Amino acid sequence: MSVLTAQILLSALFLTVSGLASLFPLGILEQQPKLTGTAIPLSRPAPDFTLTDQHGLSFHMADTRGKVVVSTFIYTHCSDVCPLIAMKLKSAHDQLGNGTAKTVFVAVISDN
Repeated sequence: MSVLTAQILLSALFLTVSGLASLFPLGILEQQPKLTGTAIPLSRPAPDFTLTDQHGLSFHMADTRGKVVVSTFIYTHCSDVCPLIAMKLKSAHDQLGNGTAKTVFVAVISDN
């Protein structure tokens, strides 16, 4: 390989790399955004408790062992964020498809 060919290849490589690097500020080649929040270390299963479900039957937390539990608290007099939370949970449920068999959604409703 001649010196001129090597210089052309190196120049092309430099332009390619610098061109790709210039796309990062535009967000074109960036990776998925990192998650933010607090990581809660796994320590022990949630203690058992019993609630009454929407059909008047007992719900026992112990019956969910081995499944992913998604839980939230919703207030009956909450007209702003609570309906949004319910819609988001419904959307997550729908997106799980067959994964819903391994997932339990629990919404604790309160009048207070």
